[in-house]
Amino acid sequence: MPSRIHTKSPQCPPRRASLKITVTALALLALTSFAPSAMAQAYPAKPVRIVVPTGAGGPADIMARIIAERLTKSWGQAVIVENKPGASQMLGADLVAKAAPDGYTFMLSNDGAIAINQSLFAKMSYDPLKDLQPVAKLVTLPLVLVVHPSVQAKSTQEVIALAKTQPGKLNYGSGGSTTRMAGELFKGMTSTDIVHVPYKGSGPMVIGLLGNEVQLAFDGITTSLPQIKGGKLRAIAVTSLTRVPTLPDLPTVAESGVPGFEAGTWLALFAPAGVPKEVQARVYSELTQIMAQPELRTRLLDMGLTPDLAPPEKFATQIRGDVDKWAQVIKRAGITADN
Repeated sequence: MPSRIHTKSPQCPPRRASLKITVTALALLALTSFAPSAMAQAYPAKPVRIVVPTGAGGPADIMARIIAERLTKSWGQAVIVENKPGASQMLGADLVAKAAPDGYTFMLSNDGAIAINQSLFAKMSYDPLKDLQPVAKLVTLPLVLVVHPSVQAKSTQEVIALAKTQPGKLNYGSGGSTTRMAGELFKGMTSTDIVHVPYKGSGPMVIGLLGNEVQLAFDGITTSLPQIKGGKLRAIAVTSLTRVPTLPDLPTVAESGVPGFEAGTWLALFAPAGVPKEVQARVYSELTQIMAQPELRTRLLDMGLTPDLAPPEKFATQIRGDVDKWAQVIKRAGITADN
Protein backbone atom coordinates (compact mmCIF):
# COMPACT_ATOMS: atom_id res chain seq x y z
CA MET A 1 0.00 0.00 0.00
CA PRO A 2 1.54 3.27 -1.08
CA SER A 3 2.55 5.53 1.73
CA ARG A 4 0.87 8.86 2.08
CA ILE A 5 2.94 12.01 1.99
CA HIS A 6 1.70 14.59 4.48
CA THR A 7 2.45 18.24 3.69
CA LYS A 8 2.04 21.08 6.21
CA SER A 9 -0.02 23.94 4.92
CA PRO A 10 1.49 27.37 5.47
CA GLN A 11 -0.19 29.37 8.24
CA CYS A 12 -0.54 32.37 5.98
CA PRO A 13 -0.48 32.47 2.16
CA PRO A 14 2.59 34.25 0.77
CA ARG A 15 0.55 37.12 -0.67
CA ARG A 16 -1.23 37.74 2.63
CA ALA A 17 2.07 37.64 4.58
CA SER A 18 3.61 40.18 2.21
CA LEU A 19 0.62 42.47 2.64
CA LYS A 20 0.84 42.17 6.43
CA ILE A 21 4.52 43.16 6.41
CA THR A 22 3.82 46.14 4.15
CA VAL A 23 1.02 47.43 6.36
CA THR A 24 3.19 47.07 9.47
CA ALA A 25 6.06 48.95 7.83
CA LEU A 26 3.77 51.76 6.74
CA ALA A 27 2.32 52.03 10.22
CA LEU A 28 5.78 52.28 11.78
CA LEU A 29 6.79 54.88 9.20
CA ALA A 30 3.70 56.92 9.98
CA LEU A 31 4.41 56.80 13.69
CA THR A 32 8.03 57.84 13.13
CA SER A 33 6.99 60.76 10.94
CA PHE A 34 4.27 61.82 13.34
CA ALA A 35 6.36 61.77 16.52
CA PRO A 36 8.46 64.94 15.96
CA SER A 37 5.41 66.90 14.82
CA ALA A 38 3.42 65.77 17.83
CA MET A 39 6.32 66.67 20.13
CA ALA A 40 6.55 70.18 18.71
CA GLN A 41 2.78 70.71 18.99
CA ALA A 42 2.66 69.47 22.58
CA TYR A 43 5.62 71.63 23.67
CA PRO A 44 5.72 73.19 26.19
CA ALA A 45 3.61 71.07 28.52
CA LYS A 46 4.96 72.61 31.74
CA PRO A 47 6.77 75.77 32.91
CA VAL A 48 10.04 76.71 31.22
CA ARG A 49 12.95 78.42 32.95
CA ILE A 50 15.55 80.78 31.55
CA VAL A 51 18.70 80.90 33.66
CA VAL A 52 20.64 84.19 33.62
CA PRO A 53 24.23 83.71 34.88
CA THR A 54 24.48 87.38 35.92
CA GLY A 55 22.71 89.49 38.52
CA ALA A 56 19.33 91.18 38.26
CA GLY A 57 19.06 94.47 36.43
CA GLY A 58 21.79 93.94 33.84
CA PRO A 59 21.27 93.70 30.07
CA ALA A 60 21.01 89.88 30.08
CA ASP A 61 18.44 89.95 32.87
CA ILE A 62 16.40 92.66 31.14
CA MET A 63 16.46 90.78 27.83
CA ALA A 64 15.52 87.49 29.50
CA ARG A 65 12.49 89.05 31.16
CA ILE A 66 11.35 90.67 27.92
CA ILE A 67 11.53 87.32 26.13
CA ALA A 68 9.96 85.40 29.04
CA GLU A 69 6.98 87.74 29.21
CA ARG A 70 6.20 87.33 25.52
CA LEU A 71 6.75 83.57 25.44
CA THR A 72 4.43 83.16 28.41
CA LYS A 73 1.67 84.98 26.54
CA SER A 74 2.25 82.98 23.38
CA TRP A 75 2.52 79.54 24.98
CA GLY A 76 0.11 79.83 27.87
CA GLN A 77 2.84 78.31 30.06
CA ALA A 78 4.91 80.19 32.61
CA VAL A 79 8.43 81.08 31.47
CA ILE A 80 10.44 81.88 34.59
CA VAL A 81 13.67 83.87 34.75
CA GLU A 82 16.16 82.59 37.32
CA ASN A 83 19.29 84.61 38.14
CA LYS A 84 22.32 82.47 39.02
CA PRO A 85 25.32 84.81 39.17
CA GLY A 86 28.73 83.75 40.40
CA ALA A 87 32.13 82.39 39.33
CA SER A 88 32.36 84.64 36.24
CA GLN A 89 28.99 83.34 34.98
CA MET A 90 30.13 79.74 35.25
CA LEU A 91 27.74 78.89 38.07
CA GLY A 92 24.64 79.48 35.96
CA ALA A 93 26.22 78.11 32.78
CA ASP A 94 27.20 74.87 34.51
CA LEU A 95 23.66 74.47 35.84
CA VAL A 96 22.22 74.69 32.33
CA ALA A 97 24.95 72.55 30.74
CA LYS A 98 24.06 69.71 33.14
CA ALA A 99 20.28 70.11 32.91
CA ALA A 100 18.12 67.61 31.05
CA PRO A 101 18.07 68.46 27.31
CA ASP A 102 14.27 68.41 27.19
CA GLY A 103 13.61 72.03 26.22
CA TYR A 104 12.56 73.20 29.66
CA THR A 105 15.83 74.83 30.72
CA PHE A 106 17.62 77.55 28.76
CA MET A 107 20.31 80.12 29.43
CA LEU A 108 20.41 83.72 28.28
CA SER A 109 23.92 85.09 28.53
CA ASN A 110 26.57 87.21 26.89
CA ASP A 111 29.86 86.05 25.40
CA GLY A 112 31.68 85.78 28.73
CA ALA A 113 30.34 82.35 29.68
CA ILE A 114 30.73 80.98 26.15
CA ALA A 115 33.58 82.62 24.23
CA ILE A 116 35.91 84.14 26.84
CA ASN A 117 36.02 82.02 30.00
CA GLN A 118 37.60 79.00 28.38
CA SER A 119 40.69 81.08 27.58
CA LEU A 120 40.81 82.59 31.07
CA PHE A 121 40.33 79.48 33.19
CA ALA A 122 42.61 76.45 32.99
CA LYS A 123 39.82 74.19 34.23
CA MET A 124 36.06 74.49 33.80
CA SER A 125 33.24 72.20 34.91
CA TYR A 126 31.58 72.42 31.49
CA ASP A 127 32.67 72.75 27.88
CA PRO A 128 30.92 75.82 26.40
CA LEU A 129 31.07 74.52 22.84
CA LYS A 130 30.12 70.91 23.56
CA ASP A 131 27.76 71.05 26.52
CA LEU A 132 25.69 74.04 25.40
CA GLN A 133 24.09 74.57 22.02
CA PRO A 134 22.97 77.93 20.62
CA VAL A 135 19.27 78.48 19.98
CA ALA A 136 19.48 82.06 18.72
CA LYS A 137 21.49 85.23 18.95
CA LEU A 138 19.08 88.00 19.95
CA VAL A 139 20.91 91.33 20.16
CA THR A 140 24.37 92.82 19.98
CA LEU A 141 25.68 95.30 22.54
CA PRO A 142 28.26 97.72 21.23
CA LEU A 143 30.38 99.29 23.92
CA VAL A 144 31.16 102.97 24.25
CA LEU A 145 34.52 104.49 25.18
CA VAL A 146 33.77 106.99 27.94
CA VAL A 147 36.06 109.24 29.96
CA HIS A 148 35.77 111.31 33.11
CA PRO A 149 35.09 114.98 32.25
CA SER A 150 38.47 115.98 33.69
CA VAL A 151 40.31 113.98 31.02
CA GLN A 152 41.71 116.36 28.40
CA ALA A 153 40.65 114.28 25.40
CA LYS A 154 37.62 114.59 23.16
CA SER A 155 38.50 112.04 20.46
CA THR A 156 40.00 108.58 20.18
CA GLN A 157 43.25 110.01 18.82
CA GLU A 158 43.50 112.43 21.73
CA VAL A 159 42.99 109.56 24.19
CA ILE A 160 45.78 107.62 22.49
CA ALA A 161 48.10 110.66 22.51
CA LEU A 162 47.39 111.31 26.19
CA ALA A 163 48.09 107.68 27.08
CA LYS A 164 51.37 107.73 25.18
CA THR A 165 52.59 110.92 26.83
CA GLN A 166 51.66 109.54 30.27
CA PRO A 167 52.38 105.80 30.10
CA GLY A 168 51.01 103.93 33.10
CA LYS A 169 49.25 107.03 34.46
CA LEU A 170 45.76 106.51 33.03
CA ASN A 171 43.50 103.83 34.51
CA TYR A 172 40.68 102.05 32.75
CA GLY A 173 37.91 100.27 34.60
CA SER A 174 36.15 97.06 33.65
CA GLY A 175 32.92 95.59 34.97
CA GLY A 176 33.40 92.12 33.56
CA SER A 177 35.28 90.02 31.03
CA THR A 178 33.74 91.70 27.96
CA THR A 179 34.74 95.23 28.96
CA ARG A 180 38.15 93.95 30.04
CA MET A 181 38.70 92.39 26.63
CA ALA A 182 37.78 95.66 24.90
CA GLY A 183 40.33 97.55 26.98
CA GLU A 184 43.09 95.04 26.30
CA LEU A 185 42.29 94.96 22.59
CA PHE A 186 42.52 98.77 22.52
CA LYS A 187 45.86 98.75 24.33
CA GLY A 188 47.26 96.12 21.98
CA MET A 189 46.10 97.83 18.78
CA THR A 190 47.27 101.31 19.87
CA SER A 191 50.47 100.28 21.71
CA THR A 192 49.45 102.20 24.82
CA ASP A 193 50.14 101.54 28.50
CA ILE A 194 46.88 101.98 30.43
CA VAL A 195 46.40 100.33 33.82
CA HIS A 196 43.48 97.95 34.32
CA VAL A 197 41.29 98.33 37.42
CA PRO A 198 38.64 95.61 37.83
CA TYR A 199 35.21 96.17 39.38
CA LYS A 200 32.47 93.72 40.31
CA GLY A 201 30.01 94.75 37.64
CA SER A 202 29.27 97.73 35.41
CA GLY A 203 27.39 99.57 38.15
CA PRO A 204 30.36 99.80 40.55
CA MET A 205 32.66 100.53 37.61
CA VAL A 206 30.57 103.53 36.52
CA ILE A 207 30.59 104.80 40.10
CA GLY A 208 34.37 104.50 40.10
CA LEU A 209 34.56 106.37 36.82
CA LEU A 210 32.29 109.14 38.09
CA GLY A 211 34.53 109.46 41.14
CA ASN A 212 37.65 109.64 38.93
CA GLU A 213 39.10 106.45 40.45
CA VAL A 214 39.57 105.44 36.82
CA GLN A 215 39.76 107.88 33.94
CA LEU A 216 38.24 105.88 31.13
CA ALA A 217 36.29 102.71 30.39
CA PHE A 218 34.70 100.66 27.67
CA ASP A 219 31.19 100.21 28.95
CA GLY A 220 27.87 98.95 27.70
CA ILE A 221 25.78 101.74 26.20
CA THR A 222 22.87 100.58 28.35
CA THR A 223 24.60 101.48 31.63
CA SER A 224 26.56 104.56 30.52
CA LEU A 225 23.88 106.28 28.45
CA PRO A 226 22.15 108.05 31.39
CA GLN A 227 25.51 109.47 32.54
CA ILE A 228 26.40 110.55 29.00
CA LYS A 229 23.08 112.34 28.54
CA GLY A 230 23.47 113.92 31.97
CA GLY A 231 26.89 115.30 31.07
CA LYS A 232 28.62 113.38 33.85
CA LEU A 233 30.65 111.26 31.41
CA ARG A 234 32.05 112.18 28.00
CA ALA A 235 31.46 109.70 25.20
CA ILE A 236 34.41 109.36 22.82
CA ALA A 237 33.49 106.57 20.38
CA VAL A 238 31.55 103.34 19.99
CA THR A 239 33.27 99.99 19.53
CA SER A 240 31.13 98.56 16.71
CA LEU A 241 32.26 98.78 13.10
CA THR A 242 29.28 100.98 12.26
CA ARG A 243 27.65 103.81 14.18
CA VAL A 244 24.73 102.98 16.44
CA PRO A 245 21.23 104.52 16.29
CA THR A 246 21.31 105.33 20.01
CA LEU A 247 24.30 107.67 19.56
CA PRO A 248 24.21 108.45 15.83
CA ASP A 249 26.67 111.37 15.97
CA LEU A 250 29.32 109.41 17.84
CA PRO A 251 32.07 107.96 15.60
CA THR A 252 33.40 104.44 15.86
CA VAL A 253 36.86 103.67 17.22
CA ALA A 254 37.66 102.08 13.85
CA GLU A 255 36.86 105.24 11.87
CA SER A 256 38.76 107.33 14.42
CA GLY A 257 42.18 106.03 13.52
CA VAL A 258 42.20 102.42 14.80
CA PRO A 259 41.20 100.48 11.64
CA GLY A 260 39.52 97.14 12.27
CA PHE A 261 38.87 97.75 15.96
CA GLU A 262 35.69 95.99 17.01
CA ALA A 263 34.61 94.95 20.47
CA GLY A 264 31.36 94.36 22.24
CA THR A 265 29.14 91.52 23.17
CA TRP A 266 25.92 89.79 22.31
CA LEU A 267 23.02 88.31 24.19
CA ALA A 268 21.86 84.89 23.11
CA LEU A 269 19.72 81.95 24.15
CA PHE A 270 21.37 78.58 24.76
CA ALA A 271 20.09 75.11 25.63
CA PRO A 272 21.78 71.99 27.01
CA ALA A 273 23.39 70.01 24.20
CA GLY A 274 21.04 67.42 22.75
CA VAL A 275 17.77 69.33 22.99
CA PRO A 276 15.34 67.97 20.35
CA LYS A 277 15.62 69.74 17.01
CA GLU A 278 11.85 70.15 16.87
CA VAL A 279 11.86 72.03 20.17
CA GLN A 280 14.80 74.19 19.11
CA ALA A 281 13.01 75.05 15.86
CA ARG A 282 9.80 75.87 17.75
CA VAL A 283 11.61 78.23 20.13
CA TYR A 284 13.50 79.93 17.29
CA SER A 285 10.25 80.43 15.39
CA GLU A 286 8.71 82.12 18.43
CA LEU A 287 11.78 84.33 18.88
CA THR A 288 11.63 85.37 15.23
CA GLN A 289 8.10 86.68 15.72
CA ILE A 290 8.98 88.39 19.00
CA MET A 291 12.07 90.15 17.67
CA ALA A 292 10.12 91.41 14.64
CA GLN A 293 7.73 93.44 16.81
CA PRO A 294 8.28 97.15 15.94
CA GLU A 295 7.53 98.30 19.50
CA LEU A 296 10.11 95.92 20.92
CA ARG A 297 12.78 96.89 18.39
CA THR A 298 12.31 100.56 19.27
CA ARG A 299 12.50 99.79 22.98
CA LEU A 300 15.69 97.76 22.57
CA LEU A 301 17.40 100.45 20.49
CA ASP A 302 16.51 103.08 23.10
CA MET A 303 18.33 100.92 25.66
CA GLY A 304 21.43 100.58 23.48
CA LEU A 305 20.65 97.02 22.39
CA THR A 306 20.76 96.35 18.64
CA PRO A 307 18.33 93.65 17.44
CA ASP A 308 20.44 91.09 15.60
CA LEU A 309 18.58 87.78 15.39
CA ALA A 310 20.68 84.93 14.01
CA PRO A 311 19.84 81.21 13.70
CA PRO A 312 21.91 78.61 15.56
CA GLU A 313 24.00 77.45 12.61
CA LYS A 314 25.13 80.95 11.63
CA PHE A 315 25.62 82.01 15.24
CA ALA A 316 27.74 78.94 16.03
CA THR A 317 30.22 80.10 13.37
CA GLN A 318 30.42 83.53 15.00
CA ILE A 319 31.00 81.97 18.41
CA ARG A 320 33.98 80.00 17.13
CA GLY A 321 35.41 83.20 15.65
CA ASP A 322 34.94 85.03 18.95
CA VAL A 323 36.67 82.23 20.86
CA ASP A 324 39.73 82.54 18.62
CA LYS A 325 39.75 86.35 18.71
CA TRP A 326 39.63 86.69 22.48
CA ALA A 327 42.05 83.80 23.01
CA GLN A 328 44.66 85.78 21.06
CA VAL A 329 43.98 88.95 23.07
CA ILE A 330 44.22 87.05 26.36
CA LYS A 331 47.46 85.32 25.38
CA ARG A 332 49.09 88.51 24.10
CA ALA A 333 48.18 90.47 27.24
CA GLY A 334 49.12 87.60 29.57
CA ILE A 335 45.71 87.66 31.24
CA THR A 336 44.64 84.91 33.63
CA ALA A 337 41.61 84.47 35.85
CA ASP A 338 43.69 85.87 38.73
CA ASN A 339 44.83 89.11 37.09
